[in-house]
Amino acid sequence: MHDQVRRLIERLGALAGRPVASLVRFNRGAQSINYAGCWKDGGRFVLKLVPFSRAAQYERLVEHLEKAVDPVVRELEPRLRFDIDGFHALLLVWCDGET
Repeated sequence: MHDQVRRLIERLGALAGRPVASLVRFNRGAQSINYAGCWKDGGRFVLKLVPFSRAAQYERLVEHLEKAVDPVVRELEPRLRFDIDGFHALLLVWCDGET
């Protein structure tokens, strides 16, 4: 397993208080790295890593998610944000009823 993925799984499990079943890198955006994951007790999430140099973009993304009508993803409640390996991490969950 890639070291970064292992560290992310450990960090997420510790911060969220629930074990991670899987975490797979699925997309690298122009400014971010994205992972899709599942909790062992059910539920899917997206982990978005934004470089420190793009902190303003990170805040705009959060604002956009909070204002969106019928979003596909939303920020985890309570918020779970942390920094790892030069990135801001934003944990998003799939909204109920979405695939």
